[in-house]
Amino acid sequence: MLSLEGVSAGYGRAKVLNDVSINVSPGEIVCLLGSNGAGKSTTLLTILGLVRSWSGTVSLDGQQLGSDTAEIVRRGIAIVPEGRRIFAPLTIEENLRMGAEARRSTSVEYQDDLDRMFTMFPVLKERRHDVGGVLSGGQQQMLAIGRALMARPRYLLMDEPSMGLSPVLVDQVLDTIGEIQSQGVSVLVVEQNAFAVLRIAHRGYVMQGGQIVLQGSAEWLQQADMVVEAYL
Repeated sequence: MLSLEGVSAGYGRAKVLNDVSINVSPGEIVCLLGSNGAGKSTTLLTILGLVRSWSGTVSLDGQQLGSDTAEIVRRGIAIVPEGRRIFAPLTIEENLRMGAEARRSTSVEYQDDLDRMFTMFPVLKERRHDVGGVLSGGQQQMLAIGRALMARPRYLLMDEPSMGLSPVLVDQVLDTIGEIQSQGVSVLVVEQNAFAVLRIAHRGYVMQGGQIVLQGSAEWLQQADMVVEAYL
């Protein structure tokens, strides 16, 4: 299990997270809902060690995670960051290779993973020698997901994967998240599009002002007055 227990964190003297507790079990898709500035992205960055927790614990399989991000990735956690943040001057294949840099892999393992990404995202194979900067927003999102999966994570963090995409592409991303989960990867997805993400999630949390104010099954959250009024 990936777990945050009573985590507080922030930037400088500004507290952003206040006593946050979240857990993601193997095989789950868990969503974290909230408006801009609620602390959702900071939660993901704290899991990765990029923001240090002031108090509380972040643990994986009962062992506390430190602040060495590369080691955290090697232990099985990867992220698809907000805004995709691909390496625009690098080719698609080079971007994917970057995703495998934190782990030790043989050339055969690397090629197997690359082939798997090209099977999941055929358009990336067709354009494997094109630089990332010329891709459309949807194609860049596919590349960002593929780059994260090249690390062979057990837990995938996704920050606003539907941002800036058309409704058709949002559906494709949601289908991809479901496919990733079916392959044994647990997903913690931060999303403002509550209507979309609650269709595929098992459970969810609602964050306001750096605190968890509501949690429950995705089905229950779709009916909760607070969620309906604020997000649906």
